[in-house]
Amino acid sequence: MNIKAFQVNELGVNCYLIWDDKSREAALIDCGAQAEYEWDAINIEMKERNLMLKYALLTHCHFDHIMGLPFIHRTYGLCPIFHEMDQRVYDAMPQMAAQFGISMPLPMPAPHRYVKDGDELTLGEETIKIIHTPGHTWGGVCYYAEKSGVLFSGDTLFRGSLGRTDLGGDMDEELNSIKKRILTLPGETLIYPGHGPSTTAAWEMQNNPYVRPFRKNYT
Repeated sequence: MNIKAFQVNELGVNCYLIWDDKSREAALIDCGAQAEYEWDAINIEMKERNLMLKYALLTHCHFDHIMGLPFIHRTYGLCPIFHEMDQRVYDAMPQMAAQFGISMPLPMPAPHRYVKDGDELTLGEETIKIIHTPGHTWGGVCYYAEKSGVLFSGDTLFRGSLGRTDLGGDMDEELNSIKKRILTLPGETLIYPGHGPSTTAAWEMQNNPYVRPFRKNYT
């Protein structure tokens, strides 16, 4: 699997373009691209690599991760894929963004489909497994490409930290998701979060302060 990260909008979201070399099938994960120059950068990358966009995937539906969806819909004709438990979050985002002084592009496209824990999507020769990781939001998911050893964690887990839970989430649920759904993956798994630098499951086990209370269970 090939991965190209774009840091987009004023909140520094990592938007990931991933693709399969052989089929040229591609997906965008968390396209929060807000400005025209950000859209242009994605379009140029797509054209230069002769990619065919197959999915618009969301790890969760907070406004900073979804602002590029109208651009994707009008340019590529795609609607987003996310967990059904985040539908109410998705619907509330224009109002929440306004509370932060941010104007969202409207209208937002309706979801193409919902995914649930254990579902699988194909991207060329790669299989992407959906792992439900509630906590940051109740419908938060991670996308796991086992063949490539890569996980896209959204805002559930950051390098040395984790996502906030004061916008309708739950800290205990988030810690449980990290403990039971993410850090049970092989230690060499590359983790690409919604903000900040990439990490690995092994590094988080040893260094993330939120992991320390249960680290003994993984040694």
